[in-house]
Amino acid sequence: MSFRSLHDGGWDTLFDADGKMLFEYQFKKDVFEQGVPPKLRPDVWKYLVELYPCTSPLLHRLEYIVAAASRYDNLLDAACAAEAAGDETFRQNKKIIDKDVARTDREHPFFAGDENPNLTALQNLLLAHTMLDPELGYVQGMNDIAGTLLYVMKFELPTFWCFAAVMKTMRNNFINIELHEELQLLKDTVGYLDPPLHRHMSACADPDADWLFCHRWLLLNFRREFDLDAIVPLWERMWAQHSTSHFNIVIAVGILEMHRDQILAIRSPDELLGFLQHLAEGLDVHVVIARAQEALARLTSTPSEALPTSIQSLVTPAVGETFAPPPRLGFVRVRGSNRKQGRPLAVTPMAPLQTAPYGVSPHQYTPQ
Repeated sequence: MSFRSLHDGGWDTLFDADGKMLFEYQFKKDVFEQGVPPKLRPDVWKYLVELYPCTSPLLHRLEYIVAAASRYDNLLDAACAAEAAGDETFRQNKKIIDKDVARTDREHPFFAGDENPNLTALQNLLLAHTMLDPELGYVQGMNDIAGTLLYVMKFELPTFWCFAAVMKTMRNNFINIELHEELQLLKDTVGYLDPPLHRHMSACADPDADWLFCHRWLLLNFRREFDLDAIVPLWERMWAQHSTSHFNIVIAVGILEMHRDQILAIRSPDELLGFLQHLAEGLDVHVVIARAQEALARLTSTPSEALPTSIQSLVTPAVGETFAPPPRLGFVRVRGSNRKQGRPLAVTPMAPLQTAPYGVSPHQYTPQ
């Protein structure tokens, strides 16, 4: 059996009799080069965000679905209990979440309108995540990540666990928001690929805020540089991790090189910051992807040992994690009237899970 592109009906032939993926390398290469057909995204993204490792058999995934549904229910119960108990940390998290949810992509049809159930689902999963990771809690910007995942996945339960998987890789962004290592890697990569551009940008940079004009790009993986529909093909190529686990850095390089002439004409830190912050109005995501892929090809055409030590990690693909069901919660399950009455969460009850044949998408979570 040979690999077939996802765009050529290859998804149905990608797995063996046990449900394990047969062509992981070709699969990720295909996603990196061509993206994912829209109708397959709710299934494919689970593998791209490593909710399901490609080596996981169908039986393990079915067990995971059951465990994940139960645990998400526990998290929502815990959120209700925290509000009922007057927990101050929960109150502060919820206050910020409510504000951010109310302004998440409201111009897009998926989130537009009053009493939109998608906003309720977004609120639920963000509050549940504060129970999953109470040390981190809620940090502004998480709504942008979760909202995009909900737009693709459509349903609350699979969105939550995909969001949790993404947050495992992005968590440090929201803790160490300075992103010194990422910004340094970007500087070093530009310095290698385009020394004159690097020298000019470094000369324009504020000495006390070195290259922070690119900070927002890396903090939220360009979410605020592109609208909801445009960010989807960009993220799935990042998550494919084909030839690099730092495609976000290469994307930033591609954007800078696309505007090289304008940047070289800039003479002050404030002017450079203003220019880069307003690039979103004119960025074509498909052009950005093509330029980033071109920049990556220039890097990978050189043996990694021949690259400067500071950027060798750029062309070292990440290794996936071992598959395991979600660990048990560290609190007692709470049942009470608050949950049933929808306070503080207007929780949409989930349909009973059915054991379904392989290939069934998260639509098994269709709300009642």
